[in-house]
Amino acid sequence: DGIGAATAEALASEGAIVVATDINQAGAEALAAKIGGQALGLHHDAGDEQHWQRVMNTVKERFGRLDVLVNNAGGSGAGTIEDIKPQVFRDALRLNLESTFIGCQLAVEIMKGAGGGSIINVSSVLGLRASWHATAYGPAKAAVRMLTKCVALHCAENRYKIRCNSVH
Repeated sequence: DGIGAATAEALASEGAIVVATDINQAGAEALAAKIGGQALGLHHDAGDEQHWQRVMNTVKERFGRLDVLVNNAGGSGAGTIEDIKPQVFRDALRLNLESTFIGCQLAVEIMKGAGGGSIINVSSVLGLRASWHATAYGPAKAAVRMLTKCVALHCAENRYKIRCNSVH
């Protein structure tokens, strides 16, 4: 339960067919079962490009299109500049930023051929306001906000009819 599950349930209540993904396959499948209908739950390490390819291929094969992508994977990266380990910093960038980049890139490719869509990237207030104890998480979420703007401008410039927004 969390932002991702609540978002999936809200989209389903509005008639969307939901593909719920999570590093915890049982959790993704349980959410899909709770939603019902054509909802699908898939195992997905959001920081892994091959997992993204598999998820997007499944979406295209099962449903023929992708109308909305919500990039919600996130977390980790707590610590101060003095105690955070470089690997923790890299892991935070991978989970929060790189996963969003891969998702946006693959979604744009699918959506532009289908006439448009919407990409929603979940950011954080810590991407807006610095915190002494979020030395990795805050910068990663700030970068998600900037990536979102870059994707939105690219899609507008190319007239793809794809919206890209971040929420925090």
